[in-house]
Amino acid sequence: MTARRGIAILGGTFDPVHNGHIACAEALYDALAVEQVLLIPSAQPPHRNEPHASAVERLAMLQLAVASHPHLSADDRELRREGKSFTVDTLTELLAEHPGVPIYFALGQDAFDKLHEWHRWSALSDYAHLVVLARPGYDDHIPAELDPWASPRLVGEPRCLASCTHGRIAFARVASVDVSATEIRAGCSVGKLPRSAIPDVVCDYIEANHLYS
Repeated sequence: MTARRGIAILGGTFDPVHNGHIACAEALYDALAVEQVLLIPSAQPPHRNEPHASAVERLAMLQLAVASHPHLSADDRELRREGKSFTVDTLTELLAEHPGVPIYFALGQDAFDKLHEWHRWSALSDYAHLVVLARPGYDDHIPAELDPWASPRLVGEPRCLASCTHGRIAFARVASVDVSATEIRAGCSVGKLPRSAIPDVVCDYIEANHLYS
């Protein structure tokens, strides 16, 4: 059996964390054969509206959601950092903390399509591998704006990334759960918490703290 090696990163606002997030993290754990998957909530996402729940509330929900998954962890570094949450800063820290260990940054095809709009986007591969996840309605492709940078870094299979710590890109098809945080919040606002879409412990937290109502 191949030994597990490396750390995968799954970011987002987690507003709230739902079963789709957990399923994606578990799929990354299996597909990449990593030791751990870090779920990192963003404090001030540069390309999205401010989260509805507070940083404390989002972190608490995430910690509850991953508590029964020993290889998943909630990482609060972006919530502790002042200013906007730039991915390149997070990856810089992680590679420095784990020298010689492969770091995998997972993002959806929709986010990858707009990667050239991110802060210091071309430096991301200096600190991590990029794993582009297939999303419903999107086909695997490299946007024209990224092609000169991305194509030379592309490998055929995600498992091929493990031979070095960073610098490559792979597309990965992982099982997903079609859940929308926007729809969850909308349901909560009219008193219809969609329990089937959220871990039970997170549902209990939302109800106890009257979130999104």
